[in-house]
Amino acid sequence: MFRKILLATAAVVSLAGAAHAEKYQIAGKFEGCNYDRIYRLTDGQLLTCHSYGHHHAYRPEVIRLDGSRVVIDGERYEATIYY
Repeated sequence: MFRKILLATAAVVSLAGAAHAEKYQIAGKFEGCNYDRIYRLTDGQLLTCHSYGHHHAYRPEVIRLDGSRVVIDGERYEATIYY
């Protein structure tokens, strides 16, 4: 229980610092990240996953924290965004 609270707190702190971060949206279903899985974003760019995480959402928001870290629907992943 304590670990979940700690992780949730860390995520909120990370997102608070990401107010100026770039925001995107996945065009369609998000079925989690798997290494090298590619998703199309609504602006035509592509997101490539570099980590694993099980999560399902429809058209979730993507926040780029830096060149290799993103938050998708509140979950942190290693990923890159490119044309």
